[in-house]
Order: sequence, then C-alpha cells, then structure tokens
Amino acid sequence: MSTSVREQLIAKILTATSGKYGLEVPEDERDLPMTLVSDEQDEAAASYDYTSIVMPVNVGRVEVSASTDRNAMRKQAHIALAQIITQMHADETFDGLATGVDYMGGGIFAEAGKLVFATALFRVRYRHLRGQPDTID
Repeated sequence: MSTSVREQLIAKILTATSGKYGLEVPEDERDLPMTLVSDEQDEAAASYDYTSIVMPVNVGRVEVSASTDRNAMRKQAHIALAQIITQMHADETFDGLATGVDYMGGGIFAEAGKLVFATALFRVRYRHLRGQPDTID
C-alpha cells in the first residue's frame, strides 16, 4: 500500500510550519524556536464514492523571549501566532491533498521573561476514495 493521504498531509503541514511531529521538550534554549505539530482523532463521513474527513491539527510554537517587558512578550507571542495561521493558510490545499483548512482558535502564553508560546487549532478537510485511504478522489 502506498502512503495514505492523511500521512501525506501531515508531512506537508510539517513542511509548511517548519515543525516537528508530536510533543518534544527542548533540551535547552539553543533548540528554540521550535514548532510542534500534533493531530487528533478524525471525523469522517462516507458516501457511495468517497470518505470526507476532518482532521484536527494542533500547531504550537515556543520561542526565547526577546525581552522581559510584558508588552513586548505579548507582542512577540502574537506575532508567532500570526505566523502559524499564515503558514497554515498559505496553501490551504497542501498541494491538492486537502479541500481546505479552518482556523478554530488559538492563544498565547509567556513565561516570566524567558519564553513565549503560541498555539493554534485547525481543522484540515480532505477526502479519499471510499476504502482507499491512499487515493484522492
């Protein structure tokens, strides 16, 4: 069997966000910035010819804070969040693998002058032939 459409999509998302798959704890600040991508359980609906799927995808980014000023940290985190959103919408089809991407929400967090975080949840919509997860309809 060839590579599933879902796996191909995750690979494209990792490329688009310059991310790593799964949860990883950086060993030290030299590993930052770091973008992590994780997926959740799909929602699927089948018809006679194809299966339509919605794959929840979480994208998180952690960076070393450029400042200890709270306002500057908040701004840096919002810039990171905006970059994630922009990267995920640059090609909403991920080279024709998906039918679209929906931004579901996100947020920011800062750790007292050390790190800033941004997280975003997306729903990636795609289809494959019914019973053939490696074949786009």
